[in-house]
Amino acid sequence: MCPDFVVRDRTEHVKLAAAAGAKVVATSSSDEKLEEARKFGATHLINYSKHPDWADEVLRVTDGKGVDIVLDVVGAQSMEQTVKATSFKGIIYVIGVLSKDPDLPVKIISDILYGAKTRECAAYRLM
Repeated sequence: MCPDFVVRDRTEHVKLAAAAGAKVVATSSSDEKLEEARKFGATHLINYSKHPDWADEVLRVTDGKGVDIVLDVVGAQSMEQTVKATSFKGIIYVIGVLSKDPDLPVKIISDILYGAKTRECAAYRLM
């Protein structure tokens, strides 16, 4: 089974994920970019200018599960929403830092600790 993806702001990543058979949730502040993402295979489109709490939309379209993999090019500015949108044992790849303020403090500890959004430590599995 192919994982669910959230792709943040880059349609070329939509192409790759959709070609691999993933259900792709694309986010952008531009409806035009979202329509382009649909053409490349995105199954769900979220305009984060219209839905600032876009993670809630991701959870809605994934029946509360969240997505398995997030490709995030924004960084600090979107990290809280990114963590909330990610499934239990999901993976977040931060592959860019397009935030207006890359030094913006990120408040994700409670989401990680109380939202159980962490993966097992490989060293722990070896014990």
